[in-house]
Amino acid sequence: MIPNDDAADFKPRYSNDQILNAPTVPWFDEITRTGLMHQHNVSINGGTEKTKYMASINYLNHSGVVKNNDMEHFTAKNKSGPADFQVRKGRIVFQY
Repeated sequence: MIPNDDAADFKPRYSNDQILNAPTVPWFDEITRTGLMHQHNVSINGGTEKTKYMASINYLNHSGVVKNNDMEHFTAKNKSGPADFQVRKGRIVFQY
């Protein structure tokens, strides 16, 4: 709290004209952008009465509406016979 004696000596840093004519920053435009998403899928499958196979590769790239909020995802899957494997972000997962 400002004592009454100091209030009389107060000199504002900016004038009313400086405050009213201050440059503005479009903050919404500074932190957002048009979002973009694209996804690509390739798969094959087939087989005979005794064996079947299926393989797929998926890629997803999503640029969110908030800047620096991106996601990139890659998966691959192979299914043939009794064993399956999947690739997720560089890891291979085997299933029996």
